[in-house]
Amino acid sequence: INELGQGHTPQILVLNKADAAGIGTTIGDLGAVPLDEAFVESGALAGAELGELPDSSPLAREWRGIHPAVRPKHAVVVSAKTGAGLNELLECVENALLALSVFVECVVPYTAGDLLAEVHRDGTIEEENYRADGTYIRA
Repeated sequence: INELGQGHTPQILVLNKADAAGIGTTIGDLGAVPLDEAFVESGALAGAELGELPDSSPLAREWRGIHPAVRPKHAVVVSAKTGAGLNELLECVENALLALSVFVECVVPYTAGDLLAEVHRDGTIEEENYRADGTYIRA
């Protein structure tokens, strides 16, 4: 990971085969909190909240012991077979990617329509206004 220059990339620990292990997931008010009571009581995700994997968690310490570049900040339990936890995984990926986003606020001249099209294609437009000197965007 570091050799590729991606040490800053958020990592998500995905624990598959929840159906085979007899581990379930429960839906919380703000999203999914993986794991049933028995798994939480085992201490594997001690202190985990809304899928976040605290550094003090035994599971986080165990993964760091495998390789120093393995530093998951999130953990999600899924079952590819039953589909359980997949929505929570997608939410976790979305949040991790949004955390990498950079907000830009600028006026794009009308002569740079290709740049504006790229922002529309690859970015998330928060605000857009047309002015005399160009298109104001906040993305």
